[in-house]
Amino acid sequence: MKIKINSLYITLFVISSIVISNQIALIQLFSYQQWYHFASVIISMAMIGFGVSGLIIPILKNKFKDNPDVVVNWVLVFGSVSSTLSLLINQKIIGSFDSFLIFFDVEEAIKFLIVIVNFTLNFTLLALVIGIFFSYYSDLINKLYFWNLSGSAFGGLVVIILLWFLLPQQILVLNGLLISIIVLFQVFKFYSKNLFLKLFILASLILNFVFLIVPIDLKPSQFKSISRFKNFPDSKIEYQKNSPYGLIEKVSSKIFRASPGLSLNYTGEITQVNFILINGEVAGYELKSSLNTDYSFLESSTLYLPFYLREFKDVLILNASGGIEVFRSLNGNVQSVNVTELNPVLMEFIKNQFDDLKHPEIKFHKTDPRLFIESSNQKFDLIYYPVIETAGITSGLFAIQEKFLLTKESFQKIYERLNNDGYFSISCYIDNPPRTFLKILNLFLSIKSLSGQYLLKNQLIAINNWNTITFILKKGKFDEREIHSVKNFCQNNQFDFFINPESKTITSEYNSVIDKHAMELVSSLINGKSENLKNYLFNLSVPDDNKPYFSNFIKPGNFKFYLDQISLRSLTYSELGYFLIWISFFFIVILSIALLVSGFRIIQIQTFLKLNILFYFGLIGLAYMIVELSLIQKFTLIFSADVLSITFVITVLLISSGLGSLFSSKVIEAKSTQILIYVLIFLFGFSLIIFFNTSIKFLLSLSSSLKFIVSAILIFPLGFMMGMPFPFGIKLFSNFDNKSVPFAWAVNGSFSVLGSLGAILLLLNFGYSTTFLIALILYLFSGWLFLKTKQKLV
Repeated sequence: MKIKINSLYITLFVISSIVISNQIALIQLFSYQQWYHFASVIISMAMIGFGVSGLIIPILKNKFKDNPDVVVNWVLVFGSVSSTLSLLINQKIIGSFDSFLIFFDVEEAIKFLIVIVNFTLNFTLLALVIGIFFSYYSDLINKLYFWNLSGSAFGGLVVIILLWFLLPQQILVLNGLLISIIVLFQVFKFYSKNLFLKLFILASLILNFVFLIVPIDLKPSQFKSISRFKNFPDSKIEYQKNSPYGLIEKVSSKIFRASPGLSLNYTGEITQVNFILINGEVAGYELKSSLNTDYSFLESSTLYLPFYLREFKDVLILNASGGIEVFRSLNGNVQSVNVTELNPVLMEFIKNQFDDLKHPEIKFHKTDPRLFIESSNQKFDLIYYPVIETAGITSGLFAIQEKFLLTKESFQKIYERLNNDGYFSISCYIDNPPRTFLKILNLFLSIKSLSGQYLLKNQLIAINNWNTITFILKKGKFDEREIHSVKNFCQNNQFDFFINPESKTITSEYNSVIDKHAMELVSSLINGKSENLKNYLFNLSVPDDNKPYFSNFIKPGNFKFYLDQISLRSLTYSELGYFLIWISFFFIVILSIALLVSGFRIIQIQTFLKLNILFYFGLIGLAYMIVELSLIQKFTLIFSADVLSITFVITVLLISSGLGSLFSSKVIEAKSTQILIYVLIFLFGFSLIIFFNTSIKFLLSLSSSLKFIVSAILIFPLGFMMGMPFPFGIKLFSNFDNKSVPFAWAVNGSFSVLGSLGAILLLLNFGYSTTFLIALILYLFSGWLFLKTKQKLV
């Protein structure tokens, strides 16, 4: 008995929603266990499962022939337990692995590969169901693809809501439970005599239900902050809450103290802190304060310099660091403090610290700092950004993260938001070899005054202690009184007056932590000689909104040198996040080649047909993923958070593509209309590039609701057109030989993998505009290939 059409659509919708839900849940899971860079690897795992499923379909086709539902039910039964079993295998058999160590330990590298294979199994099984539906019901491909994409969009929305209430591993188990229920309904309705299948389903229900109630515990990397904090004998997790922003925890210990930039001269007591962590990494510090707390230690830090120089009426804190920087501002007799924080849980942490304390007016803004700067017309006496980078071995893992607050456009807007004679203060840890503070300096030097001139040397000062450097940019010239006050502050705390407007050279008096070569480079930069940057080992170019990767210090020309230097002793500057993407990319390339070669052998269709399928579905698979990830990168700026931009772009793009697929049947026969679709994809996409390059400020200035509406209007036409090439191709090739559909499914999945990782590498090295344009050109080539193939086959 065939699966009923309505039941087919519902099953496809639910399975598609589970696939995207599992992807996002695994991104969150590995962000906690490892780091954010694993997101691209997770997407690749999902897509390679689609490729593998395309090779299995021809083998299974002999089993289901005219009745695919029996095979589908068995595949779903195995799929219902695969996520839970993968979690258990990861915990009990594989054990935790460290992405840090795969360069140095063969065992860790093997674990890395096993983890990928382990979690790919679930995606392979679910993709197999989707592929069977596409192959068997290829005449309904426009409707099937619509339900597939709509289900994916729905899954992306639902999982964001679920992440407020469940851990990522619970969501994976819950999805398995949902599949079990679907299969149970199908089997008891149509196959009441199949006792063995029923028992298997009941076992799956019990397994998933147990681990939904009792979550599987996952151990984070030993290099993550949470792992180190747990080593303290009296450490305790005071608070834990999952959210779409990650797992938020508050950890306490009587030993915990924190004061970035503290002077070694300070001999007083430092107040105890609780560490606030997101996905196992420090996001801020909560002071264990009371009415009698002594905050004098906050004044003996490089970060206190702007408050030492003068009193301020209005201060904007771009990153409150859990509240400690608000206390520092209050200690500086600030009249009004504005605090920006997008994460609502962190905002509550900060607010709660000031409920019982007497303080001047504090305004909390639940928004992203960059968006606040763009949308607010208020000006400030001080815009204050405390330490921007993680100190220690994790610093090399943020190379692929967008940081729109640390771009040329952002610094320019911050400067414009200052009152006359206002300050912009920013601090960072001193890395070795020097990179971070040199790039910040280069960012400062990219700012222009209202007259269009670059800033003058006497508008910038910097001081440093043994591990932290603090910059202050003034909207005006530093006068003698201010410079004299800086000298006193440095002398009292034994800080170095690193950049002194009155000095022609860069020197260190108390802290010999910055080498002579870096000092010479700083001196040449502030004197307008930037040619020395070209010869520096690391990339110090100014990041902009087109390439917002502040922490990407890699110069491709020095690739071999970096690889030669990678060792356990060089973890702080090895930029492992960047190299892990390359390793994953090469691994996926080899695996995809193996899959495609296998496809050529397993699937018995004409060689001419195979080659055309390979190029056509390869091109649209690459192009779709590159467009999707490029839009996610750009809308991270618009919506300020990865989780919002990912969810929004995926939802609008998939829904619009699904509707495009549904509509594609109306233009399936008209050659001129079909070719026009590929041209329209290029034109709509190119207009988006122009819009983002010229009118991004307009979009940033809109209210939240208007942003969603206008952004959806911008994405929808492109997504609508992008939904048509896939059903066009399936219809064309299946009419000639129905056995071509599994191969097309395998090719599309394999090249989508390359697109997901390739897009990351293209964005890092060439930026949004170039990467997006490459995808649009691929669509034009696929249209040309479609026309040529149709002329030969029809």
